[in-house]
Amino acid sequence: MEKQEEKLEYRAKNNPDYLWISGSHLYGMNTKDSDLDLRGFVQPGLDYMIGIKEFKSIEFKEDDHKVYSVKHFLELALKGDPQVTESFFCPEKNIVKCSELGKEVMKLKDDLISNAIYGRIMGYSTGEWRKAMAIQVVPKKWKKEKHEVINDIRNMWKPDKETMDSIIKSLEDLDEMEVVSSVAQLGKKRKADIEEYGYCRKSAAHSIRLVRQLTELMLEGTMTFPRPEADFLLAIREGKYIKTDLELIHDDVVEVAEAARDRSVLPDKPNEKKVWDTYFKLTIDTIAHFICKDD
Repeated sequence: MEKQEEKLEYRAKNNPDYLWISGSHLYGMNTKDSDLDLRGFVQPGLDYMIGIKEFKSIEFKEDDHKVYSVKHFLELALKGDPQVTESFFCPEKNIVKCSELGKEVMKLKDDLISNAIYGRIMGYSTGEWRKAMAIQVVPKKWKKEKHEVINDIRNMWKPDKETMDSIIKSLEDLDEMEVVSSVAQLGKKRKADIEEYGYCRKSAAHSIRLVRQLTELMLEGTMTFPRPEADFLLAIREGKYIKTDLELIHDDVVEVAEAARDRSVLPDKPNEKKVWDTYFKLTIDTIAHFICKDD
């Protein structure tokens, strides 16, 4: 590993610009077996800031710890990434580190969060619900030509996962789709849940939590942590609801979120100009600091 990469890895893990406790400990859904999920962002070194090297994020899997570059963190926030969005509403006890640069980024909350978040969070929730119900939506007729097109796109342009997922979804939208079982593809724990409860408890709880958080955000402009419905979500995790009741609850919370969209207090679009102007200023200030330090 090169010296710059070693420095970046060390700083990302030990001295990021912002670090928060995410996951079940944030939601109030943690149990004695819950891991401590840490998420954060860091302004990388000079080579990365001026584009000689690329850095989006780094994962420390042994600790369930992930740190983004400031730039990638802002990109995710603009797109409505659920975990990144949650960071702006963390209670103080969940904030592990926050530098002066981190404070400036956090001040962009009102410029970053908008109604554009609706599709992203609902998409995540839908994905979790399908996992919970052990189903997947697939084309009725998967054409060989489409596989070839997808492989060509991957090989020629090498898009990142998010872009590739979007391309595949666009291609799927052209097809007639059907719902099929995904039980055969599940891991041992999920299969055991399906056999005992009829649904995957963890994914069901996360799906409903995401929609409830989204509804609160649209109607009140905030997200409350720990979640006010944490006891209810923990009851789902413990398998205290039968599948048919849970399906009705899920449909109800989705209906409420859909209705809330028209009454949202959020701006329709993020203020991208303000966000990137601020990022530019912060980056120039950091580069100036590096130059002065070297002198």
